[in-house]
This record gives sequence, C-alpha cells and structure tokens, in this order.
Amino acid sequence: MDESPDEATAIGWITAALQGRKTTPKKLLAASLTRGRLGRRALVELTCGDYRAGATTPLEIGWVRKVERAHGLPSAQRQVVGRVRGQLVRRDLGYAEFGLFVELDGRLGHEGAENAFRDMDRDNAAAVEGRMTLRYGWTSVMSRPCDTAAQVGAVLTSRGWAGRLRKCAATCLVDSG
Repeated sequence: MDESPDEATAIGWITAALQGRKTTPKKLLAASLTRGRLGRRALVELTCGDYRAGATTPLEIGWVRKVERAHGLPSAQRQVVGRVRGQLVRRDLGYAEFGLFVELDGRLGHEGAENAFRDMDRDNAAAVEGRMTLRYGWTSVMSRPCDTAAQVGAVLTSRGWAGRLRKCAATCLVDSG
C-alpha cells in the first residue's frame, strides 16, 4: 500500500484483495497493525470499514466519502437486493424511504449490450413502481462530487427528505442555504 502512487490506487488494491476473497477486512486490519510503519494505515482502516458497510468497489467508496458524507446526504442502503419480473436484481444504492436508487456504473459489469439492456429493464421496472434511478460514473463521483450531491439532494428533497446539503469545502458549489 505504501508503494501505491495515489490513494485511489491503494483503495483499488484493498478492494481487489477483499473482493477476491484473498483476505477479510478483519484480517487486513490485524495485519496492518503488525507493521511498524505503514504510511496508509488510516486509509486501510477507513476502507475496510466502508467495505464492511457495503461499499465494495473504489467507485462506491468514492461515493461514500466524496458525495454522501462530504455533503451530508443520508446514508443509502448498499447492495440492495430485489426482484424484477421474478428475477433477482442487485442495486448499488437505495434510499427506500424516498423511492430512489442510485447506480454507480464503473467498467466492471457494465460492458456490452446485454448488460446495458439488463440495467435498462431494471430501471424501467423501478419507474413503473414509482421509483427513480439515477446513474453516475467515475467522473461524476470523483471529479464532480459537488454537482452529483446537488442532484441527488434535489431529488431526495422533492421526495420528502427534510435534511440539508452542506458544503464540503469553501469552493464547493452546493447551495447549503
């Protein structure tokens, strides 16, 4: 982890090891404590905690940190399991109380027409039930998190959320007033 060129790469290595079942968050944390000097120990701890809470990819972890927490959005349910026409489906994020799903489209699992149509069918089925799906990719989450938070906040507010967005930094464009 100390050798990774940036935080995003380190998070990618951590989540790859966890997803590949090469280790568990508990074992990885224990191993990090046995190393005298580990420059990214705090990152390991935070990433393992987010992973245990259901953020299992670098994009999902970016969502939690840069969009959701940084701007005061409510915590979404992660890895939401449901059914569409009898078929088991999984959604990245759900704000059940507000009838909103958020899909985070990274490269993995979204290549090819078959997957695009699967996602479209799932989104359309949600719409028929009165629920909305918003979709975001790497750029929206990692490079434009303030805009993304503002969009999600606007939809949540229109659906009954009484909370308020907050600025993540002095330069944040989110209207917190």
